[in-house]
Amino acid sequence: MKNDLVVKDNVLINASYNLELTEQRLILLAIVNARESGKGITSDSTLEIHASDYAKRFNVTIDAAYKALKEAANTLFERKFHYAAPLKDYPQLKVYFFKARWVSRIAYA
Repeated sequence: MKNDLVVKDNVLINASYNLELTEQRLILLAIVNARESGKGITSDSTLEIHASDYAKRFNVTIDAAYKALKEAANTLFERKFHYAAPLKDYPQLKVYFFKARWVSRIAYA
């Protein structure tokens, strides 16, 4: 990603080891786009990734970008990861074990 810096928490880095290249690229594009838009990422954020952005960033044809994004979105929707952390509202309590999905919903045209 040329000069775009993406900073990820260790939990996210460890979880991303199980992702395919196109899935990682999709997540990185989402992070960069969220930062550039100024909206950030929350649990209810909607992030839009365009095939033209993917094609330009990763030097692939637009057709290859559409195919890669469709496949990555579908597989990413099914993926989950696990992490352990204290609850923010109750830091004095023991560590809780969480299961999370990378995305809560997908759509493509």
